[in-house]
Amino acid sequence: MPTQFDENGLGKFASDSLLYQEDVISLTDKLRNDGVIPWFQAVAPLHVKFYSLSHFLFSPLTAPNILTIEPLNLVYYLAILAIVNQLALTLFNRVTGVLAMTVLALWPSFLLHTTQLLRDPLLIVAILVLVLVIADWLNKDSVLRGSLLATLAAAFACATVWMVRLAMWDVVRLILLMGVVLLVIRSVRDRRFFPGPVISVVVLSAVILLIPHWGALKSQQRREADAGRTLIADQAAELSLWKRIGRRRQAFADLKKDDSYASASNIDNEVTLNTMSDLVRYLPRAAAIGFFAPFPNMWFAEGSQVGRAGRLVSGLETLITYVIELLALVCLWQMRKSLAVWLLAFTVILGLTGLGFTVLNIGSLYRFRYPFLALMIVLAAGGIGQVLSWRAIRKEPATRESIVAS
Repeated sequence: MPTQFDENGLGKFASDSLLYQEDVISLTDKLRNDGVIPWFQAVAPLHVKFYSLSHFLFSPLTAPNILTIEPLNLVYYLAILAIVNQLALTLFNRVTGVLAMTVLALWPSFLLHTTQLLRDPLLIVAILVLVLVIADWLNKDSVLRGSLLATLAAAFACATVWMVRLAMWDVVRLILLMGVVLLVIRSVRDRRFFPGPVISVVVLSAVILLIPHWGALKSQQRREADAGRTLIADQAAELSLWKRIGRRRQAFADLKKDDSYASASNIDNEVTLNTMSDLVRYLPRAAAIGFFAPFPNMWFAEGSQVGRAGRLVSGLETLITYVIELLALVCLWQMRKSLAVWLLAFTVILGLTGLGFTVLNIGSLYRFRYPFLALMIVLAAGGIGQVLSWRAIRKEPATRESIVAS
């Protein structure tokens, strides 16, 4: 494990950190020497600007290394756990919230990645905030429904996803669409009109329509080194959904041609998706990759960046993930009348299947899956609660019979 980190604390498993570290130092110098406005106007990814603020505040206390951005990572980490707890509390109860929060908090690779200079922690916070607000529309005992602050938080979450990882934008739109459909089902089922959620739907729909046309946000998507270069996200933005999927998938396949990625752990590198029929035929395979990769035959092989030990850890986590998926199915069956549970389930299914379509590299897939893993853990914790309740109900008649017999 020590060989995975350089002298600054950056891990080989998070190689993007090396590029972002240069940007963080550059932005910190700009903030210190030129002031806030030039720093704000600089072309740099949003998460890098946030990290540069942390580096600016804490760099006087230590040499330039990973410790200067750890305070912000700690905020992200605690925010993710708090949102997971609130989601479980919204759908189930406090005990389930504590269980889900604990499982995620101690998930080894998640814990490790949230110490690095990556965009993933901010992205996870944004997606979970959006799901929490929409889940609250469908909850009978809503505490956030109709709240202006909740709607604003969801709007900022949408903008954050656009700036941090544009490839997830389709997921945001689908989550909102699912929320609207489930809200209509709730209104018909309960024969009620819910003004708070409807206002929130209108606001978020307007936000999602306007964000792609807000040019100022694009400067928060790319690095200054990419100025003048058309990125994959820009190339795919105007394409139809299946063509976007095929283009992004091809971008991952093209990395294999780069010498620095020659040993990358890719799945189905030769498969191309050019038409809608290609996507339909590949759908079962994409779902299998999203839910079950890395497959058992990869658990004991040596990884190009994480070595054999890293693969063993990922194999153990994947095995536990299979158990979590089974418990999530138990929860879905037992709570099948809960529309909020279906929202989480649909989000997980669409998110993981989408990743199976577009992400070939196992290391990248592992990181991109964390928002949906968090939602699965919430469902699994609810499944454990359902199993325990079911066992308690079964034991209760037997206990009564024994009391009567005695």
